[in-house]
Amino acid sequence: MLNREQILGSPYIVTGTAVAEPSSGRVSVEREWKKSALAGTITVENLARAGARKGITYVIPLSRPDDAFRVTEAPFAGGAPLIYPATPDAIQQLQAILGRQEVTHR
Repeated sequence: MLNREQILGSPYIVTGTAVAEPSSGRVSVEREWKKSALAGTITVENLARAGARKGITYVIPLSRPDDAFRVTEAPFAGGAPLIYPATPDAIQQLQAILGRQEVTHR
């Protein structure tokens, strides 16, 4: 279950894969859902704290309070930086939160 407030409050939402050890913060962006503003590989400072694992694709709500991307802390979850495995259900929830009725390829 995605945290609706975290999704809506994040300037960027990406579907991306942790391409190295999470402590490196490297994420290969497959799609940026709000602005279509991110592509390629980005670095997410607190990716390891969010519990990411190498090789797994996630829905990642991002903020950029300074020059670095960070997983947005989730309201009502104790300020934890939550990420979500990019399952078909998670993508469907994301689309519903963002008000999109797009067809996803499975």
